Amino acid sequence: ELSEDLVAYLRLKHLKGADAFLLEAIFRDILWREHLLLPVSEENEGEALAYGLSRCVAALEGFHGSLQDDLALLSEAPRSARSYKLASIRYAERRAIEAAVRAFQNRLDGLRGLEYYQERRLRSLNLTPIETDDELEALREESTTRSAGRSYGSQDYEW
Repeated sequence: ELSEDLVAYLRLKHLKGADAFLLEAIFRDILWREHLLLPVSEENEGEALAYGLSRCVAALEGFHGSLQDDLALLSEAPRSARSYKLASIRYAERRAIEAAVRAFQNRLDGLRGLEYYQERRLRSLNLTPIETDDELEALREESTTRSAGRSYGSQDYEW
């Protein structure tokens, strides 16, 4: 699993365009704890995760030798040998980076199912979008009997 602080940092690093408003002074006290710990926008999240993924892949490509070479050395060399210790460190690092690659890729694959800042903000203001005809019809029916938060019906009037 990826560190939430790492992902928040990557989101901050890739804030731009329509998301850059979060960098305004009004948000400085809440930027990290309220906004960057959750996805900002699909574009920002995608760029942040793709950057993390590319850095991990580059780190894996930077290793000399292969995983099989390290495993062979670990099975043959004495535990007290320097080569054994270095191979065990390389093996652990490689496994950790491979896990990070999988975690970044899994998050990238799930971008469509995330709730982003704009959606969270609209929901917090009780302004959820109308998505079905049934929701629209229910809203129309309610609006014929309500105005400014009050209900009105024929029984409310004295003729």
